[in-house]
Amino acid sequence: PAKADAAQGGKTAYAKAATLKIIHDFCLNAACADGSAPDGEIYIDSPDHLYGTTATGGGAKSGTLHELTRDPGTGQWTHKTLYSFCSKADCTDGSRPLGKLISDSKGNFYGVGYSKGGNGGSGLVFRLSQNARGKWKLKTLYAFCTQPNCTDGFGVVGGLTYQGARAGLPYDGHSPLYGVTLFGGRANQGLVYALSPTRGAEWSFQVIHDFCTETEECDV
Repeated sequence: PAKADAAQGGKTAYAKAATLKIIHDFCLNAACADGSAPDGEIYIDSPDHLYGTTATGGGAKSGTLHELTRDPGTGQWTHKTLYSFCSKADCTDGSRPLGKLISDSKGNFYGVGYSKGGNGGSGLVFRLSQNARGKWKLKTLYAFCTQPNCTDGFGVVGGLTYQGARAGLPYDGHSPLYGVTLFGGRANQGLVYALSPTRGAEWSFQVIHDFCTETEECDV
């Protein structure tokens, strides 16, 4: 170990060398059915229970939601694909999930897909929920570029956030979700949006800010 600059209690402090342990190599299964190109942050449910997404791979080669579970006795990790994106006709459930996953107090996951409806799609915000049989189902909360001239944006990146996220609180399922798009909006330079649940199963969409609209020109 390398000697540290500071000394504590008259004794020299030493930095311990870190060790790397691979808990899962992606694309081990045939046709990368276990996913490839993991993106965004890992969601830590507990030290022995992790969730994440891959941008490609899975049953339709369009990304996955996956789970990693550690056996406390052996220390071995087990990988499981919970959902493969683009599993519905014409990819109406989206593809290429990018950015951070968030979870609510009921164990549902929320995130964004860069594309929807195949390669020409414009992205979506989704919620993944587990039913009584343990199967994960996807619900589209909002599909982008559904307004004229894509004034609601497209090219969804960066995941979602909400009030209380910085403090580590779970999403309450009632407050607005916030995110950004790379493109679209009034100047086609991207925007910031809010998505809020309303009565029933519907969600309302609001543009908070259109980029490149405060001056005559902006750097592209």
